[in-house]
Amino acid sequence: MKPSFSLLVAAFLTVAVAFGVRAEIGPNTILSVRVADAINPVQADFITQQLARANAEGARAFLIEIDTPGGLDTSMRQII
Repeated sequence: MKPSFSLLVAAFLTVAVAFGVRAEIGPNTILSVRVADAINPVQADFITQQLARANAEGARAFLIEIDTPGGLDTSMRQII
């Protein structure tokens, strides 16, 4: 069974809100992401992609807010 388009949009918006994604990036921008759950491979990929985006687009800084009980060691090391 394929997920519906509206379900995919709802999932994307939930992830975007949960991670605190900001749309505009520039030399005076501080990009931030927020994680409020256990660290897993999906979150690690998202954080590293956003860090690469911040670097590529010249953001002034990158802030990671983490409220987590821990998570997978490999995922946490990927973020580091």
